[in-house]
Amino acid sequence: MHHFILVMVALVGAFALYCLLDNPCKNSMRKYRLTEEMLEEELRQAEEVYPKQLFVSDNYIFHKTYERMRLFKVDDIVWMHKEYIRDHRYFYRKEYYIVIYTCDRKKSLMFCPYICHDESEIDMILEYFQKRFPHILVGYSKEAKRMFKKEYDRFLQVKYIYGIKERKYERKSEE
Repeated sequence: MHHFILVMVALVGAFALYCLLDNPCKNSMRKYRLTEEMLEEELRQAEEVYPKQLFVSDNYIFHKTYERMRLFKVDDIVWMHKEYIRDHRYFYRKEYYIVIYTCDRKKSLMFCPYICHDESEIDMILEYFQKRFPHILVGYSKEAKRMFKKEYDRFLQVKYIYGIKERKYERKSEE
């Protein structure tokens, strides 16, 4: 009976993983040469940074929104900061998200639907990344943006990290 329960738990876990592995995640798995077993092991070791949405291992960030899972390799991330848009449907409230830039100069958005209106939760996530992964530049500044776009090699040599408590790194998205 005990063996049967273990098999059922394993099957349910495998099915849940399969359901989460949509095209963006499968593309990332191919890019990083990860098997489902390797991914499962990373997920098992991952810390839940934000309940049911954001899991972080030593090597990967797992970002789940609704029924989709996205995967970011930590070593590929060079910069992250928050941005916001104004939601005009609800009295102009702000919706925050995290912008991630990778070493191949690509920009991705990490939108956490259940906390997007709570700036302090987004700040907490950025602070977590700043402490856990010191190689990632955390926070926004015009100088960092200029260097990223025009002097990328110099940007990669930046040794300091902007404090996330400072308001200057917040930036309204361009639309």
